[in-house]
Amino acid sequence: QEACDMHVIAFKVAEDRRVLLPVMVNLDGFILTHVFEPTELPDQQLTDKFLGSYEAVTQLDVDNPSSFGCFTEPDKCMEGRWMIHDACLRSLEVIEEASAEFEKVFGRASGGLLEKYKSDDAETILIAKGSICGTIKDVVDQARDEGVKVGLVRIKTYRPFPTRALLE
Repeated sequence: QEACDMHVIAFKVAEDRRVLLPVMVNLDGFILTHVFEPTELPDQQLTDKFLGSYEAVTQLDVDNPSSFGCFTEPDKCMEGRWMIHDACLRSLEVIEEASAEFEKVFGRASGGLLEKYKSDDAETILIAKGSICGTIKDVVDQARDEGVKVGLVRIKTYRPFPTRALLE
């Protein structure tokens, strides 16, 4: 479900004027990609409401020819790379905003930078990403039942890495 939802969120993030970068949604291969699980496809009307209309910043126009993204001269290369890096860092805020808006519109939480599970009062926090986190949640619950204060912080966004959020 989360992988499905995150594709909708990915469009919102990628098309945000503060970002304008491609977004890639990844999930664990084989186990998750080769099993059946009920998935609720996001309602088209809600998806349209969430995404809004798309207006390209740059586009091909035969009446006004231009080129973009084709070539950068060596003396401009680092400037271009810095602009990409800067937009990538700005996406951290946009990811959080889009994920919060998704939850309001669709009524379920998906996306975001991190997921915290019983970590607020934990003495030990496990940090992981991917489908192993489901098993870790079971282990956390079992350890909590035995009086061990353990929690989980699941990394949901890998690039840009959510360093500040993780340190918090």
